[in-house]
Amino acid sequence: MIFKKLKNFTSHYFAYLKTQVLLLREWCGGLLCLFTIRKQFENKKNVFLVEFNQWHTEVLPGYCKYFQDLGFNVFVLTRYKGYVDNPFCLFENPPARFYMNLSQMKRLFSSVDFKKIAYTLTTSERIYFQVDGKVSWTLVWDFIGCPPMGKYGCGVIAHGLDDSQHVYQPDNIRDWNFDQVLDKTFVLTPFQLNNKRQMPMLNPLYFGEVKRHRKNKQTLFVVVGTIAKNKRNFSEFLNICEKLTGDWELLVIGTVQEPSLFNSLPSKVKILGRLPFSSMYKVLAQADFFLPLLDPNEELHFRYKNDSTSGSRQLCLGFCVIPVIDRWFGEHYHFSEENALLHNAGELSVAMQRAIDMKDDEYQKMVDSLKQNAEQVYNESMNNLKSQMNFITTEQI
Repeated sequence: MIFKKLKNFTSHYFAYLKTQVLLLREWCGGLLCLFTIRKQFENKKNVFLVEFNQWHTEVLPGYCKYFQDLGFNVFVLTRYKGYVDNPFCLFENPPARFYMNLSQMKRLFSSVDFKKIAYTLTTSERIYFQVDGKVSWTLVWDFIGCPPMGKYGCGVIAHGLDDSQHVYQPDNIRDWNFDQVLDKTFVLTPFQLNNKRQMPMLNPLYFGEVKRHRKNKQTLFVVVGTIAKNKRNFSEFLNICEKLTGDWELLVIGTVQEPSLFNSLPSKVKILGRLPFSSMYKVLAQADFFLPLLDPNEELHFRYKNDSTSGSRQLCLGFCVIPVIDRWFGEHYHFSEENALLHNAGELSVAMQRAIDMKDDEYQKMVDSLKQNAEQVYNESMNNLKSQMNFITTEQI
């Protein structure tokens, strides 16, 4: 008993020390970045992408791509963790990157003139933090004091608008009313808010150049993301995997919050855990099929159709991995029979078996269609961005 308590204490103590070291690195490096980044606010061809949280950094390459294609110079500001993780590892023309802690970011935003640059895109609408051991949040623009308006304005990415009337309270948005805030808001999949307002899409589907491959002889499925009931129904897969025939393998990338599910895994299923972006991208570039495992009978998953977007969508589009997805969600994400294996509720095994048995020529046709789908999503997103910026070309500047 004493040994177990000592072991637990030691484990928690070293985890605490590790956290403190990372915070110290973020603070020290952030001071230097705070000094060096200011000169980048003197050029009207500069665009800033800012992620205040320690996650969601996987969206940064896709948003960088849009602005680079428009001819802007892109600069990225994140927390230290997002900087070290480096989601730009596949990017052929990576932007200049900086990192700071939240107090340093707030200091920067209150002391620079955003009108001297072109545009600022904050890639999350909220900032999450812990207070007395509980997770809380605040609206990004409330935290920094005002919208960072550049020559072409500013934008914010909303990852979930299910409680938008609560998120965008008049007290939070200061002198901005609800509609003015939504005018600056993009979502990852277009939808109608409260059945009245069409929210424009700006989907970050680009991660870098990915080489096309033939279908693997051993069909490779992949799951990416946290394994938890509110995010994906992994139990459904475990219940049907013994029915599958042929040569296949499933790789699971992400944190497991339900370890009891994995007490007796089939040999064909491998848990890789949370991987750095470079390793995750390598697996995705080799995968044949993607399993979002969204369940239309699970109420906790309804948000992925109503007002939020599963990250699976842009990973499938960016890496051309064919999704094996429930029809209810798949059609909402604009997948079709030509570029996805859509299945009805309870028929995951049928769709997976079709994937295993699929020949390469049929597979390549689906990849072609998925690439066309990705181009359509990119073009619609780009048009939405140009419209919001009232922008045509950097030659206007």
